[in-house]
Amino acid sequence: MAHDGPNTNPQDNWKGLASSGADVVHADLRPLARKLEGYLETMIDSATAHLTAAASVPASAYGQWDAAAGLASSVATAHRGITAQHVAFVHSLRDVVHKLNTTMQVYDEHEEVIDAKIQKLDQLLKASPPPSHAPSPLSTPPKATGPSW
Repeated sequence: MAHDGPNTNPQDNWKGLASSGADVVHADLRPLARKLEGYLETMIDSATAHLTAAASVPASAYGQWDAAAGLASSVATAHRGITAQHVAFVHSLRDVVHKLNTTMQVYDEHEEVIDAKIQKLDQLLKASPPPSHAPSPLSTPPKATGPSW
């Protein structure tokens, strides 16, 4: 999907949501959201436990040898980078779970509206007598009893 200007539709950030095709299977979204939410909770619990157990390591813990200061600086830089990526991943996963849940809520609301319209139509069709020359649209056609050739 090409855009001439800035993307103002948040659904375009996740291509399956903006599609009208059969690539979004609504029955799969809720279990997928629950599964991803479970992974997210496990990841958060695990990271919280590890970070609570780990204390900040002072630079002196790397020793007094000539490259110890460089090693401590490299470890601190790597730790900041890994932490930033982990935080970004956790937030992105949370956003995906949120988008899945939002999609299902919108889908459920649309389904409720359609169900209400169908129910109203059913009531109207049942209240009016069917034409005498045509079968009722609510009845099923008779089943064939003989060969179909």
